[in-house]
Amino acid sequence: MTQVLILCTANSARSQMAEGLLRDITHQQGQSMDVYSAGAFPSTVNPLAIEAMHEIGLDISQQRSKSLTEFLNQPFDYVITVCDNAAESCPIFPGSAQRIHWSLPDPAAVKGSHEQQLESFRQVRNDLEGYFQDWVRTLSRLTHRGQRSRLLRADAPSFAYFPADGKITVTFPEGVCVSGCRCCAYRGRAQNITIKCDK
Repeated sequence: MTQVLILCTANSARSQMAEGLLRDITHQQGQSMDVYSAGAFPSTVNPLAIEAMHEIGLDISQQRSKSLTEFLNQPFDYVITVCDNAAESCPIFPGSAQRIHWSLPDPAAVKGSHEQQLESFRQVRNDLEGYFQDWVRTLSRLTHRGQRSRLLRADAPSFAYFPADGKITVTFPEGVCVSGCRCCAYRGRAQNITIKCDK
């Protein structure tokens, strides 16, 4: 089963909502994934994150804030970071997992009324839901084309999603074959996927 770890700074808001969303989306789409979340400086699950998720029918009230050190000896296929590039340093998790990064603002940093704060959690929740829907669909397409096993192998390097342009970039070392084709020859054939070769 595919193992996924989602990281942010405090494992309090973004990564907690992401954990709940990815579990629900993979269940709905029939994907098999074990989903975990953690942080560099764990605290508690933010009540506004619980409230924002409850609005869409998902209960994350039983989730807990966890340190990434709990998972250091556990192998993962994907490590997803959801920190804000401009304001934070994302945790670094060792290992050979495929790395994915989505830069999302910390909703807990927003000041104002309860409704204003809750709206910031809703926005991040909605962004995460969109990213995960796209990502899980892409994994499903790759599975149908027989490429996903290649992505999960140790000799397949980076697999990164860039939300700014909605494109997937998969980078293979020079000469690695994809579905019987040299990776350079495959470039651009799949919708929303760019295949690159290291030179």
